[in-house]
Amino acid sequence: MVYILRLVYNVSVVYKYTSWLEAGVDLAKYDTVRSDLAEKIEAYISQSGLRAHDKLPSERELSSHWGVNRMTLRQAIERLVDEGILYSIHGSGTYVAPQKINRNLWQFLSFSDAMKEAGLHAQTTVISIRKMEANKWLAKTFSILLGTEVYELVRIRHVEHEPFALETIYVPCHLCPGLEQHDLEQQSLYAILREVYHIELTKSKQEISMSYLTEEEASYLGVAPGEAAICTKVVTATEEQVPIEYTIEIARGDRCKFSTILK
Repeated sequence: MVYILRLVYNVSVVYKYTSWLEAGVDLAKYDTVRSDLAEKIEAYISQSGLRAHDKLPSERELSSHWGVNRMTLRQAIERLVDEGILYSIHGSGTYVAPQKINRNLWQFLSFSDAMKEAGLHAQTTVISIRKMEANKWLAKTFSILLGTEVYELVRIRHVEHEPFALETIYVPCHLCPGLEQHDLEQQSLYAILREVYHIELTKSKQEISMSYLTEEEASYLGVAPGEAAICTKVVTATEEQVPIEYTIEIARGDRCKFSTILK
């Protein structure tokens, strides 16, 4: 039997139930109504053919359409905002949020291949590529001497023409001499390693954590500093378990979710 586990990172929300408790409101029933409304809103989006950044009808119109009070409707909308399905602009209204990009942890795919498989258009912008001396962490990761030259590649990943993630990649220079001469915006790094340097990557170890964007990271990703982000650190290796690449990816928390399979 196979179970699919989806991990979705959202900003935590505190619901203020005190006044409702005092009023004798049945919270279980209220939550059911709100959950049903959230599903109706999602169905409305799908059936109406609304796309990312399309505006929903006003709360007054929707509450009248479904025969519910505006407080209940507003809570359902807030729930969908927290889940990244909608977003609100004060004084303007509620809009359909861009679809979260699913990262399948059970598949070993390059970013380019994963986006292609999902039917999404991906682009890459290289910020910099340089040679540097390996620090203690990189030396330990790659089992090389301290000070050995490694490439540092910094690039932005775009999905559907929007900045999605900032990547910093390290690869030992002796494994792929002349890497900087390749078009790392148009070509997949994994494809270059495989086709030019005959290095086949088949395994990876990933560490995922929550983070908040610094001013520099936020400027690259086109969002405000302090916004939630997902930090993924990946060591990628060959079938013989030789580490080849170490990547730190900072992805926008509002655009990303992860899924895996437990057996």
